[in-house]
Amino acid sequence: MNDRLVVITGASSGIGAALATLHAADGWTVVMVNRSVERSQPVIDAITREVPGASVDVVQADLADHESITEAAAALRERGHIDRFVNNAGVLMGERVDSKHGVEMSAQVNTLAPYLFGRLLSPVMEGGTYALVTTGGISRAKPLNVDELADPPTFKKLFGPYVQSKTAATAIMTAFAREYPGVTFRSVEPGAVKTPMTSGDGMPGWLVPLRNLFFSTPEKGAKKVYDAINATGPAFPNGSYVQGGKPRALPSVASAPAVQDALLAWGREMTGV
Repeated sequence: MNDRLVVITGASSGIGAALATLHAADGWTVVMVNRSVERSQPVIDAITREVPGASVDVVQADLADHESITEAAAALRERGHIDRFVNNAGVLMGERVDSKHGVEMSAQVNTLAPYLFGRLLSPVMEGGTYALVTTGGISRAKPLNVDELADPPTFKKLFGPYVQSKTAATAIMTAFAREYPGVTFRSVEPGAVKTPMTSGDGMPGWLVPLRNLFFSTPEKGAKKVYDAINATGPAFPNGSYVQGGKPRALPSVASAPAVQDALLAWGREMTGV
């Protein structure tokens, strides 16, 4: 085992748990950031059975709560240098729910949590990689109205606030690549995956049969993410969006510098960081 440290959010199941296993098998020290420490223990037990001697731990955090994220980030900074941070956690809502901060939950967890972690952890990630796992096809995003992220005028399953929130997060990763050039930022689309999130009520009913037939397993999705994060070379510049194992152009709604700057200003306004 070596001293490379990876932090993975949303690792109590699905892609996150599979990513934790892949990293442990490759000799990484793994810290999971999960809402429930109790639900994390079966994942820890499974990893240590599969990878004897693996170092796996958990830090508790509610990604819908700015204060909880700030406390978790402080605990993570105390561990020293972070070589890799994988923001895998996300929510797919079946109806509109607002966080305690008055922000629609998709934007709260899928956009503001990655923003906050990026701001708070970049100082201890010099030379490391910050990866965002984004699912749902951000290419389907309509023009991104930053002012409507926190309070969308309408709600539509999957193709409404969810896609908008993921598109916004991907744009923020590219903006961070400019702001923190010593850290490699990357967004990765693993395709459609059978996870607890895609089996919930946030999925449109017509997609459920397709999910059962055609979506890949969490293990296959995690391997795509893992390979994409490890990819190097001039084809994968800082701020890349990787889909199908290849760097792709961001949709225009996410690539515009003015939109990215507006998102950074919005994140600062919403979180104070």
